Amino acid sequence: MNKNKDTSGLANNAVTGHNKSSAAIGKMASITLTSSGYKSISEPKKISSNIDSRAELVELKKEVGIWNGVGIIAGTVIGSGIFVSPGSVVKYTGSIGMSLIVWLLTGIMAMCGALCFAEMGTMIPKSGGEYTYILEAFGPIPAFLDLWATLFIAGPAARAIGLLTFATYTLQPFLQECETVPYWAVRLVALALLWIVGYINYVGVKMGAGLQSVFTLLKLLALIVIVIFGMLHLARGNVENLLNPMEGTVTSPFSIATAFYSTTYAYAGWDTLNNMTEEIENPNK
Repeated sequence: MNKNKDTSGLANNAVTGHNKSSAAIGKMASITLTSSGYKSISEPKKISSNIDSRAELVELKKEVGIWNGVGIIAGTVIGSGIFVSPGSVVKYTGSIGMSLIVWLLTGIMAMCGALCFAEMGTMIPKSGGEYTYILEAFGPIPAFLDLWATLFIAGPAARAIGLLTFATYTLQPFLQECETVPYWAVRLVALALLWIVGYINYVGVKMGAGLQSVFTLLKLLALIVIVIFGMLHLARGNVENLLNPMEGTVTSPFSIATAFYSTTYAYAGWDTLNNMTEEIENPNK
């Protein structure tokens, strides 16, 4: 869930409020001047033109192309979840066959959600993602609650998991003599990464999108290597886990629900690009 919400929407609301107030001033001025015998209403027109010129300046630069957009989505979906969740999915399902079924069903759910968000992104070409759509459909209070939960609960928790996972895997090759990676070493590396990523996004969206594309390629290469080694392992005759794939399946609905939750976390990220719709060069693509 990497979700920057619609700061531009706040600015646009402010500009809209100025436009409404200037229109009201214009009406009041025209009535007053007409009643006193004057015809000129040039001053309200000047205020309106100033507001319009200010409104033209409040825009996000469209610097994200189609390949950068694909890289952002793929790089977000292929995150720490795919490297962390498989073990817990097998644990809570109890069998290889059931875990594959859970992965398949969750993938279908994620694809349906991504298609819905792609449609809404073209119908409502505004940044903010789900916040914007809830605001348009249900009003400001539900939208604010969603934004609050994302900024203070869901977003920080997801980022913390990703940063700690990255730091752990980064330090393990250098600290093989340690039984476990030191607690504070993991936290310090994660904090350093957080500052680096924040600075890159501060410099500009274009630089951040380019770096995201590079990391996406690295993640894809890592997954390809895992798949190749897995197929080689099967080719050597290690197929005992596939002879009876449903053996040991857990039937508890709570365990299955937990497995679905783990796979949902692994698929999370398909809605990321809708948070920056106004920065995409051609959203319809």
